[in-house]
Amino acid sequence: MISFMSRHFRLILILILFFAFFIRLAPTHDQNVLFTMDQGNDAIHVRKPIEQHRILLRGTETGIPGLYTGPGWYWLNSASYFLFNYHPIAPLISLIIINLVTTYLLVTYLRKRTSPQVAIFIGIILQFFWSYYDVTRYA
Repeated sequence: MISFMSRHFRLILILILFFAFFIRLAPTHDQNVLFTMDQGNDAIHVRKPIEQHRILLRGTETGIPGLYTGPGWYWLNSASYFLFNYHPIAPLISLIIINLVTTYLLVTYLRKRTSPQVAIFIGIILQFFWSYYDVTRYA
């Protein structure tokens, strides 16, 4: 009985992740992605570790003079920009993958802490939560 439930759980989880991947990737059809001044600035900073072999120790300056963001965003995006040959869709794809991995980890964690039914329900509902979806639309 447990293996039966485990197989169904895995199948439903795979379907949730496939659905989540599709609804996040579908709007990028025909290269329909946002590329604003912020993405251009990120692309310039991401080139430093790849082309100039410089390790970034701080990010860009925030709205508060003298306060800088961390370099983690650039480190994360440098790998995706490198793999996608500096295409503007690169950070979007990396955010979609991070979003899917987060969904997977959350659902498997909830399965252990609550029940498989509750975990699946939360995994499905999470895909319709606008803020969770919107994060992957604007890298």
